[in-house]
Amino acid sequence: MYKLDQRFVKNNRDPEDVAFGAAAKEDGRLFYNDAGFLLALAFADGALYGYDTFADLRQQVIPPDRDEIPLRFKDEVLDLPIARKCTKKDGVTNDPMSQNQFRTISQSSLVNAGYHWRLQIHAIRRQVGKGLDMANCSSVDGQAAFREEESDHRHVEYFQGLEKFRENGLPTRLPAHLEKEVERDPELCTLKAEVQRLRTEGKNQDFTVAQRRLTTHSTRLKKAALDLYQECWIQERRDWIVQSRGRQKAKDGSKTVLAPSIYNLFPERGRLARAMASTHALPVEEMWAALQDLVTLCRRDMDTVYLPGSRPVDGLCPICQRRMKRYVSNMLPLTYFG
Repeated sequence: MYKLDQRFVKNNRDPEDVAFGAAAKEDGRLFYNDAGFLLALAFADGALYGYDTFADLRQQVIPPDRDEIPLRFKDEVLDLPIARKCTKKDGVTNDPMSQNQFRTISQSSLVNAGYHWRLQIHAIRRQVGKGLDMANCSSVDGQAAFREEESDHRHVEYFQGLEKFRENGLPTRLPAHLEKEVERDPELCTLKAEVQRLRTEGKNQDFTVAQRRLTTHSTRLKKAALDLYQECWIQERRDWIVQSRGRQKAKDGSKTVLAPSIYNLFPERGRLARAMASTHALPVEEMWAALQDLVTLCRRDMDTVYLPGSRPVDGLCPICQRRMKRYVSNMLPLTYFG
């Protein structure tokens, strides 16, 4: 179990008391085991005092006269953010992950799962609050109460939940012809020409500013176009279900066609995907193995991707026993060894 302190609390009326604590504990289902995720991140950073690996932690015994053992972070990492900013150039930095980065990852996960609605953290807080506030009248089944029957909240849960926003097969990318339409936007073309001119003239500072404006405008255009395309797609899908009377099954493209290839390169991801999909509590050994896979992925150098059995051992090629360092330095950032 752990306690998370929030430094700043919204609408806090006591300026001297700026911390708000929330307690949580581990869960036998990997998907909900946030305590395990926090532990894996701590091991990936080498942040725990007295423990370097999961094996060290599993050797710990709680004395008979105690119910728990508090774990602490090393002094040198107390000011290090847990969720940190990552860049292609520097990898994991010491800067905190921005809210925009967090929201982008969260919303991308929802879209990939087929949810068209952009979920906000406030919606999660409201939903959790409803579960804690038993006096919330919006969740009352008034008809059942009037008839003195057992309450059925399925309709209430539907309108208050996210399921109404979900559509199987929801596209996550624009079709090629719509992307070309976006590329023909007049302002976008002007910004591209300006970036090209500044690149040729070698004006680094002006080029950086223009490149940022180009990226921002392009992202805004593509997001707006994708939102509109998704709305039209959903409407057409629902109309088609009505027209076919629901007797025909949609042939949606699978979003997991690349998964086997990814799992071949990263076996840990395949094992984690299966564990995360389980709705039942994992056996203790499987949970420890899953958390170890998380640590392995966090620590792995992603500059070079190897097929199973081809990763260097102590810097040596596992096949010819030649040192690999001199070969990697001259290769592209992402290189495959088979």
